[in-house]
Amino acid sequence: MTTLVLLLYMQTLAFLADEARSTPVGADPEGLRELSPVLHAAGAVVLLLVALVLSVYKPRSLTAHGRRKHQHTRRQQPAPRAGSPAGPAPAGSAR
Repeated sequence: MTTLVLLLYMQTLAFLADEARSTPVGADPEGLRELSPVLHAAGAVVLLLVALVLSVYKPRSLTAHGRRKHQHTRRQQPAPRAGSPAGPAPAGSAR
């Protein structure tokens, strides 16, 4: 979707580039006073910053999906036998 919007906006940018190219040096280019390119660029920067924050931010607790997945994996793990310590055996010890 974003690529489509960018490709459509390229026509506007190509028009503005042609107008800037054909305007003599020192002349006042009327068509280049549009605010649209500045607003679109600012909007794009805001969207990129939102995407960046959402990709980096991690909530403190688990989401509902994470809680269900965690509970599901805990149910599937066998309980440790009585008399054996929970977890892996220390290095160098024989069981």
